[in-house]
Amino acid sequence: MNFKMKDLNHYVDKYKKQLNKGDIQKAYAGLVKYVTRLGTTLSKNLSKDYTVGNLSRIYGLYLFLFYQRLFEKAKVKNGSCFKPTKMQFEIWLLG
Repeated sequence: MNFKMKDLNHYVDKYKKQLNKGDIQKAYAGLVKYVTRLGTTLSKNLSKDYTVGNLSRIYGLYLFLFYQRLFEKAKVKNGSCFKPTKMQFEIWLLG
């Protein structure tokens, strides 16, 4: 995106007003808690076949990697990614 300083100031002001309402912080905390709990649940229930990594937040996405033990030597990984802008999960195949 190519912002002019006037536009950036406008958007930052709008952003600060939304943060002051407190809804964004509550939603953020709730989403992190939900996705963290999902990773923990998967780790407990699938521990025979999968290793589940820690939750990471990258560019607004919530991501955790999981490794299927069958493909671990081949260094094939899966990732679960939650996209807050779409309110959906994606499963990624990573090599």
